[in-house]
Amino acid sequence: MGTILEYINNLKRIQSLIPSEVEKCIKDNEEEIVNLQQDQLYSGERSDGSQITPFYSANTITIKRSKGRPINRVTLFDEGNFYRGIKTKFFANTHRLDIFSTDYKTKDLTDKYGQNIIGLNDENHRYIENLVKDWLEKFIKKEL
Repeated sequence: MGTILEYINNLKRIQSLIPSEVEKCIKDNEEEIVNLQQDQLYSGERSDGSQITPFYSANTITIKRSKGRPINRVTLFDEGNFYRGIKTKFFANTHRLDIFSTDYKTKDLTDKYGQNIIGLNDENHRYIENLVKDWLEKFIKKEL
């Protein structure tokens, strides 16, 4: 065991590494985060917990029904390109996680259905917060 000053310096070092550890956690768990977003969309839910609206037109319902897709909610899933385009980016300096889709239809979809079709709801946010918390607890214990 070192001196109190050494202990304090080690804690400061650990604290300085936390943003990069959070970034590692997000990168290592990107697939899981993307799956949470996709599942949330498929259940027809926006990031604020509200239903995605406006509902599908009669023509879209006919097409969805022919493809065996759900028609009781808006899923924003047709061929899957919007879902496959979902990515994450963590900004260590602001501690912000962005979720977005690289699909060319994203702007049209957000214009029609709202910006909050992308982003995690409260339940999924808590899940990610716990994931990061567990990661950091392991990291800190290892470093102490």
